[in-house]
Order: sequence, then C-alpha cells, then structure tokens
Amino acid sequence: NGWNNTGIIHLNLQQYAEALQCYQTSIQIRADDAATWYKQAIAHQALGQLDDAILGLDRSIELDPRHTLGWYRRGNIHLLRREYEAALADYEVALKLDPDRASAWNSRGNCLLELNRLDNALFSFEQATGLDPENPEFWFNKGRVHSSLQEWEKAENCYQHARGLTQPDW
Repeated sequence: NGWNNTGIIHLNLQQYAEALQCYQTSIQIRADDAATWYKQAIAHQALGQLDDAILGLDRSIELDPRHTLGWYRRGNIHLLRREYEAALADYEVALKLDPDRASAWNSRGNCLLELNRLDNALFSFEQATGLDPENPEFWFNKGRVHSSLQEWEKAENCYQHARGLTQPDW
C-alpha cells in the first residue's frame, strides 16, 4: 500500500520517526504483512526503541518464520542488549535458513566470543571470511579470537589482512 511505500522512502532518507508513522498506519490497514512489521522494527531500532523493535520482529517472524533477516536483526538486538543466549538462538535459525549469510556468521562469532566459546567463535569467523573474504571486520574479529587463544602470529596475520583491505589508518 501507499503507506508502506512512503515508509520505505523515509527509511532510505533516515527519517525514522516519519517511517514509523507510515508503517503504523500501514499495519492498521493490513496487520498480516510480515515485511511491514520488519520495516517498522528497523525504524524502532534506529530510534533506540529496542523493546518495540523486538516486538515488531517477534510479530514479523510469527507471520513469516522463514524470514531470515527478521531472525538475524532480532539476534543483533539481543546481542546489543547482551542477551547472548537469545542472540545465539536467533543466529542459529537465520543460518539454518541461509547458511551463506556471512554477516550472520560474523554476528554469531561475536556472540560466541562474548560467551568465551572461542573454538566455536573461530569457526564462525572462518565461515564469514570464507564467504566474504574482502570484509575487513570479519578478519579483525577472527584476529580477536586468535588473540584470546594467545595465537599471536595468527592474530597478527588476521589484523594485517584486515588492514590491507581498509584505509591506511585502520
């Protein structure tokens, strides 16, 4: 509907309050559209309204349990809130639905690193760098695990690789 499309424009312009109003109106018209609930959650998250973002993602996932980005974004919010087990559970579902999503492997690795599950974190970062070898963040995170494991040479190699993919001052 037109409200949904206008919300998309406001999201792209980073006008999150306006986008939120559009999505709320769109949901009043059609409450069973998972994509609109998802986009509303994006606006809530951008406005720092994490509880509302989680509620929107819950509804989006309820309406479309195969929506990978819904699971992934909800995992990211749980990670921000240091709710590591909840984040990990969401990343597991996202990766089951789309095992080639490098960003989900990276986020899963960050979650596992916080839980001090270093071998599993390393595996996740290896998956991320294998799927997207040009992403310096993934290499940096892989280096963090090697540092935690006191594998100094491997850590330095990862950090050097990350620096080689970025600006000189990184």
